Amino acid sequence: MGWDLLPEILKCIVPPAFLDRDFNVTDYGSVGDGITDYYDPAFQKAIVL
Repeated sequence: MGWDLLPEILKCIVPPAFLDRDFNVTDYGSVGDGITDYYDPAFQKAIVL
């Protein structure tokens, strides 16, 4: 048991697939002024599409 089960376990794992897309958070309200450091609302808008 243990490590000898690893090959069978790995066969069951499906790697995630990610779309090849980029999002500019300034399009969602972020400020790129080098001063403002609270971007949570902009990130939230960008990831919840």
